[in-house]
Amino acid sequence: EIPPVYGEMTPLEYLRFVADAKGVPYNRAIRQVQEAMELTHIDDLQNRLIKNLSKGYRQRVGIAQAMLGNPDIVILDEPTVGLDPKQITEIRELIRRLGEIKTVIVSSHILSEIEELCDHVLIISGGRLIANAPIEELHNRTADRLNTEGKLKDRSENCTDITDMYKKNYQTSYHIRNRHKRNHALRYR
Repeated sequence: EIPPVYGEMTPLEYLRFVADAKGVPYNRAIRQVQEAMELTHIDDLQNRLIKNLSKGYRQRVGIAQAMLGNPDIVILDEPTVGLDPKQITEIRELIRRLGEIKTVIVSSHILSEIEELCDHVLIISGGRLIANAPIEELHNRTADRLNTEGKLKDRSENCTDITDMYKKNYQTSYHIRNRHKRNHALRYR
């Protein structure tokens, strides 16, 4: 939720520190730090203290550090929690861009994150896989189930009932976006 960054460092200092801690060779570290700052749009703020950055920009620094070392998978925990609507939009766009070059796993309790970032959902309940489908198919299945219970009349209707059902039944979500632009969400109960 809040990236573990050192507020007394600048983004440039922090990212160089993390690259060194991950054992990235110096020449590659210089290039990776620059690429990460450009992708996350923090290059203009690279010399400001992290503690003086907005929460959205601190999130970007955290995402940039996760990219260092060139991992195949980047894991982000609650990347939009506590952000204002503009920052949420910007972080979601950043995750989409990152998902074009990396597999991204996003943990979130926010259903709109699944709907916005993912196109495939896996639901695990009690240690068992209970659903594995594209998000649209899952919406249709849920709508069918709600139709039979008389709660939702039209599939094109706003999915408030579906959102409420998810909130009641599933507490933690893990969303996966892979480098082939296919997004997934794992939901654990």
